[in-house]
Amino acid sequence: MEIEIRGAEPEEAAALVALAHRTILRCYRPFLGDAVVDGFVEGGFIERYLEENVGNCVVLVDESEIVGLGIALGKTIDLLLIDPDRQRRGLGSRLLGHVEAHLFHDWAELLLESFEANRPANDFFRRNGWTEAGRFVDEDSGLPKLRFRKVQSG
Repeated sequence: MEIEIRGAEPEEAAALVALAHRTILRCYRPFLGDAVVDGFVEGGFIERYLEENVGNCVVLVDESEIVGLGIALGKTIDLLLIDPDRQRRGLGSRLLGHVEAHLFHDWAELLLESFEANRPANDFFRRNGWTEAGRFVDEDSGLPKLRFRKVQSG
């Protein structure tokens, strides 16, 4: 299995959007519900977000297909997605580790946020050494979120 992690290219926007749509439609429904997920996807938010942040995006490529993406804004990992059909194979940990290593060049502490009800993601972050640093209500969705942090080990 040939895995590559590299910066995203602007011409890959359609593949990034397709990956985000697949992942959000399948993985976010259990905790956000159909109406929220459908509104989010149909509202064009994903397209705008990825277009604005393609320069901050890394992709995980497996067998010539983009199957994961990560976006960091400053010291915050803002988005991390693995194709639902490729989850539970270590790809998410590999992508997260890559993003962390890159960010730790500039920051001693990293942050990320996750919906409180997204237990699979929250368990994944905890298994990868992230600790809960706070709870808050997301302004856009009105849903509770967790703030995680990870400190660079000596």
